[in-house]
Amino acid sequence: MLAGGTDRDVGELGDELRDFRRATNASFSALREDVVDMRREMTGGFSEVTTGFAEIRAKFDLAAAGQQHIAELIQQVIDVQGGASPA
Repeated sequence: MLAGGTDRDVGELGDELRDFRRATNASFSALREDVVDMRREMTGGFSEVTTGFAEIRAKFDLAAAGQQHIAELIQQVIDVQGGASPA
């Protein structure tokens, strides 16, 4: 009778371990999916930031070209007026 109870306890323990393993595997699978989703969102965010930086860089380049043109025009005016430098 004692041996029969032990077999039942071992069987219940095996069932509990199997249930625990299934629950653990399900939790890890859900966590893995969450991490994959988070990585996908983060990669998309980095892509948007990169695009934004490229747009800003293009605007800075355009502004620099405009400033260079203004500097050249000012230099032409100075040259036409005799190139006198302030004392």
